[in-house]
Amino acid sequence: MKYLEWNNVIGSLLFNESMAGKEVYLFLTHQELIEAGKATGNYDSQPEASIWDDFIRAIRNGIPGEPAKGNYLDKVQAAYVKKTTLRIDGIEILYPPYLCYLVLTVLPVLESQGQQINDTLRTNNYYARINNFFERYNIPTLPNQNQNHNWNHIWQHLSDWSTKTKKTDLGIFTVRNFSNAWIYAGIPLSQCLIDPKALKRLPAVFLKEGLVPNGFIHDNEWRALLEKTWVNDLHQRQPVIVHIRAEGDEMGKVVIEIVKQAYNNWKGGTELEEEQKPHQPFTRIKKEGIRSRLFLAFKLDRSRGEFRWGCRMYSKNDYPEDLSFNGLPCFESREYWSNQLELGFLEKTVLKDVANKWEAVLPEKDLRLFIGGANLNLAADYWIETDEFSSISPMRLLCRNSRRQDVEEWGKHFVVPGKFRELTKDDFDGIPDTWILFEFQYPQKAIDGIQITSSSGAKRIILTGGVKLGTRTYLHGCLPEIEIENTDGFEEVFLELVPGGNKVALQKKTLGDGRWMLPPTLNPSDEFIVSAGTEKTPPQRIAAETLESLKLDNAICPKRNRFGVVDDNENTCYVQGSLIQGFDFTRQKIYEHRFTPNSNYSSFTRNSADNYNTANGLLLEFLTRRKTCHPGEFFEAFEQVLYRKITGELEDENVNLAILKRQVLNWYDFLGYVDFDYQSKRIVTNPPQMFLIPTPSGRRALLTGARTPDFVEKVFESAKNLGLQMEVTPQAGARKSWLLLPDTLYVKAMDMQDYGTWALRTFADSLGIYFDPAHIVQWGLLHFSASIDDYENQLNPDERFEDWDWSRKVFNPDTFRFERHENEHFDRSYTLVEYQLNAYTYYHILWRNGIAYHVDKSWGRWMVLKHLKKQVIFRDNNDMTAIPTGTPLPRLISESLMLCSGRIPTTKDLELDSIRTNFFLFGNVVKIMLDNEFCRIGQNPIEINQTF
Repeated sequence: MKYLEWNNVIGSLLFNESMAGKEVYLFLTHQELIEAGKATGNYDSQPEASIWDDFIRAIRNGIPGEPAKGNYLDKVQAAYVKKTTLRIDGIEILYPPYLCYLVLTVLPVLESQGQQINDTLRTNNYYARINNFFERYNIPTLPNQNQNHNWNHIWQHLSDWSTKTKKTDLGIFTVRNFSNAWIYAGIPLSQCLIDPKALKRLPAVFLKEGLVPNGFIHDNEWRALLEKTWVNDLHQRQPVIVHIRAEGDEMGKVVIEIVKQAYNNWKGGTELEEEQKPHQPFTRIKKEGIRSRLFLAFKLDRSRGEFRWGCRMYSKNDYPEDLSFNGLPCFESREYWSNQLELGFLEKTVLKDVANKWEAVLPEKDLRLFIGGANLNLAADYWIETDEFSSISPMRLLCRNSRRQDVEEWGKHFVVPGKFRELTKDDFDGIPDTWILFEFQYPQKAIDGIQITSSSGAKRIILTGGVKLGTRTYLHGCLPEIEIENTDGFEEVFLELVPGGNKVALQKKTLGDGRWMLPPTLNPSDEFIVSAGTEKTPPQRIAAETLESLKLDNAICPKRNRFGVVDDNENTCYVQGSLIQGFDFTRQKIYEHRFTPNSNYSSFTRNSADNYNTANGLLLEFLTRRKTCHPGEFFEAFEQVLYRKITGELEDENVNLAILKRQVLNWYDFLGYVDFDYQSKRIVTNPPQMFLIPTPSGRRALLTGARTPDFVEKVFESAKNLGLQMEVTPQAGARKSWLLLPDTLYVKAMDMQDYGTWALRTFADSLGIYFDPAHIVQWGLLHFSASIDDYENQLNPDERFEDWDWSRKVFNPDTFRFERHENEHFDRSYTLVEYQLNAYTYYHILWRNGIAYHVDKSWGRWMVLKHLKKQVIFRDNNDMTAIPTGTPLPRLISESLMLCSGRIPTTKDLELDSIRTNFFLFGNVVKIMLDNEFCRIGQNPIEINQTF
């Protein structure tokens, strides 16, 4: 390959969308360069040495037009001059053309040999290593640099390219300023102080050394920790320790800064790793536990004049559904904060949930700062511990008696009368013995090195929250808020439309905080920047693509076999999205009268588009515009939309957010809006589709799949033109506004020729969506689905699987729930066990006669019930079907039931035939159709002489 081809390969390896917002290091080894070359497909079966030789040859030949006789710095400069060129010799320049050259100024330090491995980092040492390497490969040498002839402007251009030209979309290259001793060699050396593999090892080191996320650690503590772990745990080069150990050393500061960044991004766990155990021919997945931070918190009960103490956990990990400490349920309440754990006042504690392998730590402190809950979007009557002073918000400071004098001396600097005072038991009860509580506002200096968020540092504009669809692109219905880092509270913040719009002053969210709100006048397709003083954001965009331009295609949905499992084999019959391909629908005739009755509606009341609640469809609009996403992205969008609808905390509604998010995702799946694959953890949005559903007269069809506001407008317009009735039914009322499910849309054909079939066909064609009245999709899904005997017969044992002390829950067929089980000894004759490795990775194992079988969670539960000959499905006088909520049906059957109505089931606590539990109640289903299919999962519905 030519130099510029190699430059593009290396550029795509270092700078790509997966690095968006993250720091990029030009850390590529000899082997990594070879692997990058292999990945291009240009070196079929060539030895690795040939690929390396080709790379070196490209470096020697360089960029066209560079000086024939020049040193290495001249080569770099010649490439830099071409930075605005779009194409040379037919090769498109996708990355700064000097990138290859810069990478090669780092590699020789990484691959030091002999005595150089143990050398410390020095300027003259750096040039010696580089030039020894260059001479070995006949590359022009790198001269010592000076003020008139150096490369610092080139490194700075790479930084500007990553942040200003590419807007951090492909990563961030940071230029750190160095003093005269390191002014030219410091930048390349800073790229190879710690390698990417070590960055991945850091979380395990943090856990091992007892660190807790979201804390403040002094630089001296970082030095001690790195000196202890640098070689043995992180496997890094010994010479760098000299720089880490020396306080004030510039290279040491860079290492600490990099490690701090990793710590600030750390969520308290480690990545899943494979581990080879002795005397075993295979690897096992190793999973460490999660550690999170507890923050002391108190509620100010003004009616009783007292403080009520407890703790809140903060964690960016998904909370397990049944997380608890000391018997107290712990669940996410809002924006990573848990509900209040009523533990009373504690000076320090470590709480453990052994089953979920979760540990929460409250560190011991002499001084504890508190800020009002409203600043964290929590309830305003709570005060939450924090690690930094706010320059503008009212705060509280709790200190031990032994620190009273220090705090009172610090308090003398407050120049505003009344902004620092001690609270006593005359003010409120509940102040802990041996502790003193102060209230204050507008601090001007710190105490004990605690940071103050004030105007003394550089201001930075941050867009926080909102539903993000891509880089700097947001959903119109859920826009971000504006934060000013290091705010003094008095900034003027403006919004300006791009291009050439007038500046509009933004309003604060609430007085006394550092957040501003975007105006409601913004429209889809608007681009804007936010400015405060001289600081400006890159242009931000509000998504506006129509459903038609998004071009969703059912072909991107995975193909599923009879068991509902994604299957890439060339099957002649399969389910894709909600549609069945290659299936014989001729046997549906005995059920057709329920979907296509021979009678017409006589009258109806037409709904208008005004009945449709656009806000309920925000999450579906997000899924539509993304087309595909990961559950983590769905959950993040879910929370952002939720927080706009729910102003208080979820604990006030007694809602467990972890359970809610997963349940809602399943409903989106079974209602036909998306296809969610549990194995690949991929959500694919189905294109818009329409299916006939059971009705006593006329024709009634359900609209499902992708949806945007412009599409909904077209739906109502087309229905009106054809004389069809639109029926809008919210999935849940205001009482359950947290469900975030879109309104159900039905289309009814009334007193029409052919009972409205022609009108419905014309309606679907006008919208460009799937509709086939000859196919009863619900029956097809049911009849295509395998039986439980089919499922059991295709299971294969996993003789290598061992219970490896993961988070473990055992299915209890009496309570229909997976219940925590901390003892590795349990009945393995016929038991279903759920193992959780992380928030999105579960293994479901059916232990049968001591042998492990990987099973689908839903099929596994019904296998246990069949094994026990336990009948759990009931039907009442109105043909409502009741199924325990703890035993959802296999996916194809579940989707069939929900597509009969387009509604999620209602839930109700019932005692039926000696079974008392919470049941799902399904309506509008075809009785005979389901009776035949329930037999396939070992169930015969029990008729109950009552109404649910």
